[in-house]
Amino acid sequence: MEKLQIPFICSECKRNFVLNNNVVKKLSVIIDGEAIDLTYFDCECGKRFFVQVDNDETKSILRRIITIVAAISAAKSEGKGVKRKYSVRYKMLSGKLKRRRFELMKKYEGKAYFDSEKKENVEIHFSV
Repeated sequence: MEKLQIPFICSECKRNFVLNNNVVKKLSVIIDGEAIDLTYFDCECGKRFFVQVDNDETKSILRRIITIVAAISAAKSEGKGVKRKYSVRYKMLSGKLKRRRFELMKKYEGKAYFDSEKKENVEIHFSV
């Protein structure tokens, strides 16, 4: 299975690079009393780009999606057809995950967290 690779151009220095699992990182922070995971990547110029946010709810939805995908994959590898209920659940959960992540992005846009590496508050701005 091919890994996802997305071309990207930095808005600060105009550098071109490809986003993949080697570039993207996760950061766990607490903002307004809620523990969230921010997915981000850094350009060589120092600009940080936030691309996704998750909380306990979205992580739970993602785990359910992974379970369904595993069941679909197992059925296909055994030469069986995919049960309709799996397709319906997958579509419903994928839509729910997308909507909830978008709501979280709106909620945390412009909020700040303390970056212990930079020793300063960093404001969150999503780049998608």
